[in-house]
Amino acid sequence: MAVEAPTHALVAPEPPSRRLPVDLSVVIPAYNEESRLGRTLEATSAYLDASGLTYEVLVVDDGSRDGTAALVGAGASDRVRLLRLPTNQGKGAAVRAGVLASTGAHVLFMDADGSTPIREVAKLLTACESGAAVVVGSRRAPGAEVSRPWGRRLATSVFSVVLRALLVDLVGDVRDTQCGFKLFRGDLARELFADARVDGYAFDVEILALAHRRARVLEVPVEWAQCDGSKVSLARDTIRMLRDVLGIRRTLGRSRGAPRRGPVGKRG
Repeated sequence: MAVEAPTHALVAPEPPSRRLPVDLSVVIPAYNEESRLGRTLEATSAYLDASGLTYEVLVVDDGSRDGTAALVGAGASDRVRLLRLPTNQGKGAAVRAGVLASTGAHVLFMDADGSTPIREVAKLLTACESGAAVVVGSRRAPGAEVSRPWGRRLATSVFSVVLRALLVDLVGDVRDTQCGFKLFRGDLARELFADARVDGYAFDVEILALAHRRARVLEVPVEWAQCDGSKVSLARDTIRMLRDVLGIRRTLGRSRGAPRRGPVGKRG
């Protein structure tokens, strides 16, 4: 089933109250992911079918210009749904639209390339059972298994150190804010994303800063492997993200967690 989500959607195009709640909602943002998304959807559905959990997979097409929407639409079912943003608005906007359309007791968002395999969600669910309301999959926590080229690893490590210095008072002990594999208690996820405004890659920072004030956040190590076809440009997107992080610092410093108005960091 495909539905259009309005620009900067803050409510689900199909109200969650009209659908049965599930154990787990999986939100996958996708922008021009025709070549990579199919494998991720197959692996995700196979794992969750065998898990015994009731689930839904919400793929949010962020204004793709390739066959992403057609690929998802061809395999859509009562468990796999397609939401479409009319234009490319950014990863944060896509994840927000998916979370707000979810019904799960827990909500996971993961990247379309499957860089962290879906089986890692078992670790995150276990952490939730111990009392955490937000569980951050981490490439920097002890025990993480990371596979990527040495040059890319060095560049991202330097960036992480800079980001950590800027964010330590906003996100607590979280060492890896940017890994695209995070699990939330469902009611909290929908509350946080209703308050969120960042549309670009820095949305993770905003969500974790908001969560840090309201709930217990835990970081757990996960497997992560770099996949070909990344849309992230280290030069261009690093500058955008640092700009957005500074904006988040200013905004949260003034509001101390109050909902804000107007989108930030529109592209990503």
